[in-house]
Amino acid sequence: MCVLRNVYFSGKEMLPNFSTEALNDLCLIQGVGDLSALLSDKHISYQGDKSIGEFQQAVAEVIEEGILSRAQSANCFSILVDQSHSFPEQSLLLYVRIIEQVAGGYEPKTYFLALKQMGEATAGKIMAEIAEMLKGKGLDVTKMCGVAIDGVSITTENKHEVVTQLKARVPGILSIHCIAHRLALSSVSAADTVPYLVKYQHVLASVYKYFANVLASREGLEAMLKILRDSEKQSSPFKETSSRWLTVRASIEAVIRNFGCLVSVLRSDGSAIAIGLAKSMCTYKFLHCSHFLADILHQLYILCKSYHTARVDFSIAHSLLKSTVTTINKLSGESSGEMLKTFLATLPAGGWDDNAGFFSFQSHQIKGGGAQRRAAESICRMFARNLTDDLKARFSEPGDAATITAMTAIFDPAYAPDSKSQHIQTVTNYLSSLSSESDKEDFEMSCKQELVSFMNFVESQPGVNALTSAKDVCELALKQKLMFPTVSSLAERFLALPITTAELERGFSREAALQSRLGNSLSGTSLENLLKISIHGPPIKEFSFRNAYLKWVSSKLDKTLKPKS
Repeated sequence: MCVLRNVYFSGKEMLPNFSTEALNDLCLIQGVGDLSALLSDKHISYQGDKSIGEFQQAVAEVIEEGILSRAQSANCFSILVDQSHSFPEQSLLLYVRIIEQVAGGYEPKTYFLALKQMGEATAGKIMAEIAEMLKGKGLDVTKMCGVAIDGVSITTENKHEVVTQLKARVPGILSIHCIAHRLALSSVSAADTVPYLVKYQHVLASVYKYFANVLASREGLEAMLKILRDSEKQSSPFKETSSRWLTVRASIEAVIRNFGCLVSVLRSDGSAIAIGLAKSMCTYKFLHCSHFLADILHQLYILCKSYHTARVDFSIAHSLLKSTVTTINKLSGESSGEMLKTFLATLPAGGWDDNAGFFSFQSHQIKGGGAQRRAAESICRMFARNLTDDLKARFSEPGDAATITAMTAIFDPAYAPDSKSQHIQTVTNYLSSLSSESDKEDFEMSCKQELVSFMNFVESQPGVNALTSAKDVCELALKQKLMFPTVSSLAERFLALPITTAELERGFSREAALQSRLGNSLSGTSLENLLKISIHGPPIKEFSFRNAYLKWVSSKLDKTLKPKS
């Protein structure tokens, strides 16, 4: 048991296998009897990678059994599929989302199930791997109510094809595209439709690449530090960064804060590349767009953080989006962003006629004039308009999104009763597609009556003010399953939908940490086991080491009794 505990502790803390061996030695030195008995045989070692892997397998199986018992007994579940970042070949990570009773309430829970290496990420292979993994885990595919598929290398066409094949098998499946990912796509799409912002991205990326190269040489570093020491404002060294629009927010703010120092370093270099970058930066258009983008991207950053929380639902998502669009429109129309206002306040008055040439800003000459200002304002208006239009379009998709929006309206207490009634038919059509009733017309009438009755029941609750979210109303429906069986089933499906894949980030961070600590030689099976242990393993005092030990013994017996080929 002591070895198992050490293996569990190491896996939970994401320590490499050799740390487990060192931990075992420490226990031996301190006189732990369990270990001395187990390791007394000189001909058998339980400390090598193979033995530790067998212990990890036994522990992971115990953890998975608990997850699968809950998932298999659930009335419905959703799956989340994403790519592994740890292997050169294509690998899929499969998660399952179910509803569990917790402390008298109901909570959606997302669990990591499997990692599968599959080679090329075609629709056929993705579908085959999903079907094989679900079958291997004993999950009834007909209970699936939602699916979210993400991944940089998984094309939109392949995602649609997989969803189409799943819907052919299970008509009630609703396809979700992570709202945080949709937000990122909107910002990229809006920027790529404005020619100057495409050039702006290139300049920004080139500046960061330049400073990454400068810091790689001693002479360049010393030259840069000399200029920074002579400047009034110190700056931290720059690192190369990605130029994607939501991740580039901090990069733009860093350029604004250190503008004078950056230009000084570039001009002191004297190379054609550095002089060219300084020239591109020393224009009113570059400065105006930088400050405007900093204001806009800050709003998107706030929205993105909200979308990455595990508790976000569609009702919250739409209200957050609406307020953000309103703010962006205001910032664009009034130039009222704090960063842009501060910048404009530092500029010389009356320097905006077409004959104006240059003005001084942070000890550098900046190309100005009316043409520069008009171009900058036009660029910013175009970006803001394209961004808000794209946000509205991506968050108002037909089909599945219309069904989910209607479900949100039914359960969200913020919707007025009159507005809820217009969504009843959409929800009824969805429920009818799930039903095996022969008399569809009679079933649909019964659905409408139950939906109306439930909405009236919610309105009549003495503690209605306590129902502040769609989740609260769904919990009420689940608790009143005998009165409202159809609505209760709908509520469970709604809560099980994977609105955002933010919960997957926990798996990605653990995966990256395991790879960095344990090395790239880690096999897919070992990584899968360690992810289950590190993510879902309970506190060490609560884990059943007896069950893990029995599994380990059973595995050893199976290998011993297996005929040798």
